[in-house]
Amino acid sequence: MKKAALIILLLLFPVGFVSRAYAGMGVSPGAIINDKVAAGTTFTQDVYISRSDPDINLSAEITVESSTDSVDVSDWVRFEPGKSFTLPKGENQFKFKVLVDVPVDTEPGEYSAIMRLSAAPEELQEGIVNIAQGVRFDLMLTVTDEEIRTVKVRLAQVDSFPQSDPLKVKIKVQNEGNVEDAPNSLDLSVYDLDNNLIETYSTTSIEAVKPYETDDVYVEFDHSLDVGDYYAEIAINYNEKDKFVETSYFTVTAPLDQPPDEKVVYSTVESADNVEKSYRYVIIGGATVLVFGLVGYVAITLSKERAGVQKSHGKKKKS
Repeated sequence: MKKAALIILLLLFPVGFVSRAYAGMGVSPGAIINDKVAAGTTFTQDVYISRSDPDINLSAEITVESSTDSVDVSDWVRFEPGKSFTLPKGENQFKFKVLVDVPVDTEPGEYSAIMRLSAAPEELQEGIVNIAQGVRFDLMLTVTDEEIRTVKVRLAQVDSFPQSDPLKVKIKVQNEGNVEDAPNSLDLSVYDLDNNLIETYSTTSIEAVKPYETDDVYVEFDHSLDVGDYYAEIAINYNEKDKFVETSYFTVTAPLDQPPDEKVVYSTVESADNVEKSYRYVIIGGATVLVFGLVGYVAITLSKERAGVQKSHGKKKKS
């Protein structure tokens, strides 16, 4: 009876014992919140999908449902790389962007939407239960007509550069406000490695960064630095009372239009020509000396032979 019951169960539920248990999936952050959005701006948020066991490709899709009655907030939301994308096999984490375009005529107030991410195997496999996974994450915004300026400097450095190029200061600026903004000023002092002050620079012209974004900004200065090693003391004023200070070491290299290697090659070729000419002169001179030596030797030998003949004839006459 027990065997019969087991056979009946296997016949009734043939796939129950070969189902694939797809790993869990999560989204971070679980809610996208911004309580200081300005009308007419775009708010961007990176979102990460985590998978505990990514053994197959999943086809993912995002849907958006407005939870604000007066406005369809779903029209504000877009995604990069899009609403549909693939979660690749072998990758535990996948990043996408949520971009919220707040219309310029939006009234101050609170707005929200519900976003749902669903994922299922790209290729359905015969004899296997293909279970779709889903996760919800919310969007909560507060639109304000107040201008909020909050800038932070995260990094400042001077990279090595050729002498023919301008001196560039790289600044990583994080704009947490709701309008385009930039640090107030930058002061730069350049020292040699013996701590001698060489040059100073200052500017209030710093490129602005879009609201809610972090970006690299470059400030350029003309300079008269010689080729060599230096360090820079960088002081950046922001938010009127805050200051970011950093020390950055860098090297000024030879100008790009005067490569040192080219000079070395040229002098080497020129020296080789001179050496070849010198060898030629030495060979010609040596051959000349040898010829003249042989001629001299032959002449002397002949002279001696003639003198010996004349002496032998004289002795015969006397006898």
